[in-house]
Amino acid sequence: MKFIEKILYSNQVIKINRYNISQQRNLVITTNGIYNLKKKNLKRRIAIKDVIGVSVCKTNNEFVIHCCDLEYDYNYETPDVKKIVEILYLAYKEVNQKYLHIFEVELKDIKNVVTQKEDKKKNPNYSKMPTTGQILMYEQNQKQDFPSEKKVEISYEKDKYQNKIQNAETQSTKVDKTAKLEDFKIIKVIGRGSYGKICLVEHKTKELYAMKSLKKNILLDHDQIENILQEKKILSTIKHPFLVSMSYCFQTTERVYFIMDFMRGGDLFEHLRKFRMFNEDE
Repeated sequence: MKFIEKILYSNQVIKINRYNISQQRNLVITTNGIYNLKKKNLKRRIAIKDVIGVSVCKTNNEFVIHCCDLEYDYNYETPDVKKIVEILYLAYKEVNQKYLHIFEVELKDIKNVVTQKEDKKKNPNYSKMPTTGQILMYEQNQKQDFPSEKKVEISYEKDKYQNKIQNAETQSTKVDKTAKLEDFKIIKVIGRGSYGKICLVEHKTKELYAMKSLKKNILLDHDQIENILQEKKILSTIKHPFLVSMSYCFQTTERVYFIMDFMRGGDLFEHLRKFRMFNEDE
């Protein structure tokens, strides 16, 4: 039985090695693998099933392909980065039947998210793939490269979960139910997550808060309604000096908003990711 792979992409790209030296390579993506060639010589093949994510630089054409087990990452640069990510997204979904993790990172951080060969030799399970800054892609915006790609009708589920969102405000007695978006002035974006973003906002009382906005269509498409309702319940009931709580919760036709305590200095997870460990004084 012959093993056939369909070529989805083929072009010259720049590979950036661990010494930050640019090397010209030919990148070929098929329905089952990613091929790195030096002229006509195959240097490496990564199976699509072994890809765990892609990080894309916000300000230039660099991107990183993250891999699992002993497969170390690849750092590339090409003007085709958007097209490549779209193709990888579809190929990954076709092979693994789930969504590919895609992250946006700053230029200064792109080198810090590349897991090198030496890292994998020490620990095959180690990965520098980001845990924040995840973005989502939509099938309706992709080129339909695969005939087997199907759209799933979930209108009934959306109606069912829409009612749960509508009723969410009545589940807590602590959260202010009268707030609305117009009561808050957005100052700047301070964080991004898988399903929305967090902004620093000023309430009409001049108090500062962190506003988490979540797109309803993304929550529905990724079956996250139960998780969000549970998060709302926890945030609206906890009262602890070391944990943030929620003061307001409201929604528009497109988004759900959680208004939480604003804590200066960033979130704990980012500090743990940066410093790994704190001493007793910290």
